[in-house]
Amino acid sequence: IPGVRSSRQLAQTKLYRPDEYDGTVEVSNEVAYRLCLRLNREESLMAGPSSGMALAGTFEAVPDEPNTLVVVIFADNVFKYATSMRRHLPELFPAETAEGAATGPSLGETRWKALVDHARRSSDAIDMSEVAELLQSDRPILIDVRSVAHYAQGHAANAINIPTDQISDRNGALPSDRNALLIALCNVGEESLTAMLLLKSLGYKNVKSLAGGTTAWIAAGFPTE
Repeated sequence: IPGVRSSRQLAQTKLYRPDEYDGTVEVSNEVAYRLCLRLNREESLMAGPSSGMALAGTFEAVPDEPNTLVVVIFADNVFKYATSMRRHLPELFPAETAEGAATGPSLGETRWKALVDHARRSSDAIDMSEVAELLQSDRPILIDVRSVAHYAQGHAANAINIPTDQISDRNGALPSDRNALLIALCNVGEESLTAMLLLKSLGYKNVKSLAGGTTAWIAAGFPTE
């Protein structure tokens, strides 16, 4: 059941039907948030604390036996839980000054920057020559992740517009095939790296980021709209 709630709060929802369950497992906030952090760091999954809770419950409920196949649905996204993460995992964040202002980047911000830097150096960050080849053979879906205003000023031909901060909320605009080839574009190839990681966190397995972005696209003489 999605959502980190107390047992008392859960009992007040229409989702809670204990008579229909084979059993229930209670998971503490600390365990849920710690497993969420491990999913983020060790598996590169942007799953949130509800996912950590589901995974912890699975560990308790499913026997540790060979050849057991278990599917755990990760229904949430860690980016929605910044305030909760600060409350439950305070060691990830820098101490605050007397005025309440943070002093430098948090550990989480530092790790996210490292994740983006790794993505920039990966084989999924491709240049225009590679894009040209893919356009000839694989019919990729171009996703312009800039703002609506920037997209309206000009964009790669046939590119759809899904701003980075709307990717998680606009699943309906994305293909149902998680193996579809997606190429994220922004102005110069920076924002598209973040978008690429977000798309991968949604389960898309074949996502690329165009190095140089629409600037490189235009410089190479490719059509725009």
